[in-house]
Amino acid sequence: MEQMASVQSFPVALATYSPSKETVTHSDFLYGVSKQMANLLEVIPFMHGEGRDRSKYSRRFYTYVAVQAEFAENLLDSCGAKENRAWFFLRELVAVIKMLGQVSYVMRYLEVRASSYDLLDEEISEFEVITSDVRKIFDAMLQKAFLHLETEAFELGLEIPKTGATSKDFPYFCVPGKLYADMWVDNVSREDEAIVKIATSYLEVAEEYTSLGFCRIFSAQELVELVPEHVNEERLRTFEAEVHNLQSVYDTYIGYTRMEAKDAKLAKLRGCVSIALHLLEIATTLVHFHERHERNSRHLQIYTRLQEITGTYQILDAMGNYALFFCTRFLQKGKLLSEDAVMRYAQIVSKRIPVPMYRGFHVRPSTYIAKITRHYGTEVQMHLGDEVYDASCVFDLFRANEKINMEKRRLIAKKLVSAQHIAATTIETLSHVIKRELKYLVDEKLLVIHQEILIEDLQIPDVQKELLTPEEVRGAISEVVTRLLALGKIDILMALAVTFIGDRRPIADIEVLAKSGYGEDERGNNVPLPEKISYLYK
Repeated sequence: MEQMASVQSFPVALATYSPSKETVTHSDFLYGVSKQMANLLEVIPFMHGEGRDRSKYSRRFYTYVAVQAEFAENLLDSCGAKENRAWFFLRELVAVIKMLGQVSYVMRYLEVRASSYDLLDEEISEFEVITSDVRKIFDAMLQKAFLHLETEAFELGLEIPKTGATSKDFPYFCVPGKLYADMWVDNVSREDEAIVKIATSYLEVAEEYTSLGFCRIFSAQELVELVPEHVNEERLRTFEAEVHNLQSVYDTYIGYTRMEAKDAKLAKLRGCVSIALHLLEIATTLVHFHERHERNSRHLQIYTRLQEITGTYQILDAMGNYALFFCTRFLQKGKLLSEDAVMRYAQIVSKRIPVPMYRGFHVRPSTYIAKITRHYGTEVQMHLGDEVYDASCVFDLFRANEKINMEKRRLIAKKLVSAQHIAATTIETLSHVIKRELKYLVDEKLLVIHQEILIEDLQIPDVQKELLTPEEVRGAISEVVTRLLALGKIDILMALAVTFIGDRRPIADIEVLAKSGYGEDERGNNVPLPEKISYLYK
């Protein structure tokens, strides 16, 4: 009751215009606001007449509504409406109308343009139908918003035009014909590199976006819990900027080239990027409105009145179960096209790269190599002898250590065979002899000790003989070396190399990684990575 009384008493007596700071009268203030909001207010008569038929809502109409609402919002903010109890709801109504105009414009654009992206399939048809259904809901909200705007403007004393806009002011966008395309740009150097770069960046964005988890439909309660901790305006604006950058790079280097004309899949990829971008624009606008005007509404009564227009959960539902859900679908569709483009346009090279000195392809180097390969989204193979390993799979790289360690053990065995000082030994002195030979291998720079070797590490169980021949002593030493190697207490120093075959970009980064010791020193301690591959820290 107190708030309603405030509305009737009209607490705007001290409204001023900058920069003069001169106090204006009540009637002058109303005249000034009515005059500058006239273009928005003239939509009210239209909504009572032709505007009842939503088929009159063209893209020009939505643009006009959104632009005039934004102008009115700026005007009301400048007048201090956000700090005034009488005018605050009018300001919120204008924000609702701006949001509905912006989102509906994009949806109408998608309805018209989706089929032109050369992605004709059942999924596109479903998307067009659902987009039309969602826009119908938003049109109903817009009609309600203007009814509330009329009521609120009248109560505040604003002048509402008796005659307003007509459908002739918002004609449909109509293409009279299609011009002949004769401005193709001839292929330029490194164009294939641009395609691979765009496709790789797309894969990176798509993988990061997948973490949002909008591959399914969410309940209203789930959506409420997701915003803003998991989904918020800042995060969506980041994705929107990344996708927009993809589109810009494509248009700069690939659009309208003969290569694009010859490869239909490139145009399909561009279509997926464009649709995803527009859906992110919708989602960002909706989550902004929810966070600013619904979730953080300072006045429960104002929020309750807004719900009469937007519903309780309809804004979040459209954000998650329409915009972000279909954005996921189109990004996934584009992901397949990007993977195909990378494989078709990548430059395949072969490069010999040294094996990590510390324990071969253990966790750290294998993880880094796999991350580099996945970063570029291309297929890279690692060859060692007659074995082939998938460089994008950490566990597959682990397997290479079996062959590497076998080669290392052969090196030690060969060295021991040539060590003529090894003589027959009694079982009592065997541990001492093994310890001595380990030191000999260290001095020969064939062995490095990482952990303390205990006396029990040198024991050879189940030896029945009292006196061992030199050959048996060598066998015992090899057995201990194999055991200590498996325990990670020692490593065998051997310069080995593997061959990486695949896209030159990830292989170039793997070479940078190898030159930096695979991110570790000779004892396995972490060392900083070069700036070029700092993305591995993400």
